[in-house]
Amino acid sequence: MKELDTDIRNGLSSREIHLKKRLFGDNQLQQATRVSPLGIFFSQFNDFITIVLIVATTISAMLGEVIDAIAIFAIVVMNGILGFIQEYRTEKSIEALKQMAAPTAKVIRDKEISLIPAKDVVPGDVVLLESGDRVPADGVLKEIESLFIDESMLTGESVPVEKHLKPDKKEQMKIHKKNLAFMGTLVVSGRGKMVVTGIGMDTEMGKIAGMMNNFAAEFA
Repeated sequence: MKELDTDIRNGLSSREIHLKKRLFGDNQLQQATRVSPLGIFFSQFNDFITIVLIVATTISAMLGEVIDAIAIFAIVVMNGILGFIQEYRTEKSIEALKQMAAPTAKVIRDKEISLIPAKDVVPGDVVLLESGDRVPADGVLKEIESLFIDESMLTGESVPVEKHLKPDKKEQMKIHKKNLAFMGTLVVSGRGKMVVTGIGMDTEMGKIAGMMNNFAAEFA
């Protein structure tokens, strides 16, 4: 595959791997700075509007307007609880995504087949896929043999997708193209060989993790 400087029979050379590793980094999903559940809860009360409401509650209580004070306090607490639930669920969802990533990958490098940590996969790597494997990165399929992949985590479809080497020109969405394989999806049957085109946050799974990180940051 010329655009990735990859020989699918021999794989990348040690020199190419070293250069790509320095250029692209680890094949891992990134997560926003983790905060304890208690920290997440208290962070719900540090925005300007909430502080104003807390001050209003205090003033109402001092003026003897107990009912108003209780009402405002209840609104502040409910808002904090809802915000905490949303942010906490987001944190857990990102952790679940990371657990779905493949721990190892079988690749061809320097003309030899090697089993490496999935985090060391780089763009241009030739990855061998077989039944039971988690796809370690996004890539283009170059060889297949009755290959079916469960992509429900990305598409919501419960039926495994039969893969082909030729792309469907009518299909516009990348995740529905049958000549591609995606990080975190599960090989149900068959085998195949793919050339990696995207790793870490530059994958379809990475895009989902990125949106979750942005959502969590809005509440931080």
